Amino acid sequence: MDNFLSPKIQSKSWISGKVVASVSAISLIIVIGVIAICSASSTPSLLLKQFELEESEFQDFLNMYGKNYQGEEYLKRFQIFRDNLSFIRVNNFQNNGLVLGVNKFADITLTEFKQKHLMNSFPEISTKNSKFSKVLLKILHFQTMLTGESKV
Repeated sequence: MDNFLSPKIQSKSWISGKVVASVSAISLIIVIGVIAICSASSTPSLLLKQFELEESEFQDFLNMYGKNYQGEEYLKRFQIFRDNLSFIRVNNFQNNGLVLGVNKFADITLTEFKQKHLMNSFPEISTKNSKFSKVLLKILHFQTMLTGESKV
């Protein structure tokens, strides 16, 4: 009789193993689905919070520098500010020795900055060892770093 019962026990074990495997697979699928739903629902709220934080920073920037934009110009300047803010954060995260921050130019593009604030051509620099020459050379070097174009 021992031999007669033994196959039935093995058979029940095989069936219960198959059921356990099916239940485990279904449980895994449910867990993955719940995680996916939670991730999907939290991602927009995280993006919304990030957007709201950046808009708050932009409002602080506008107040600090006495700037006021309306309509399309506001949206354009806000997007430029966000792009510049992203550049600042990435640069500072890289910890390359140059720490950037928001200043009065954070709402303009590099092209606008070059057009409004940098000279298109520079006067001849004297070879004399003057203080003015040293300062001008530093400015030229900085502009070359910004634009990649040498004006000397």
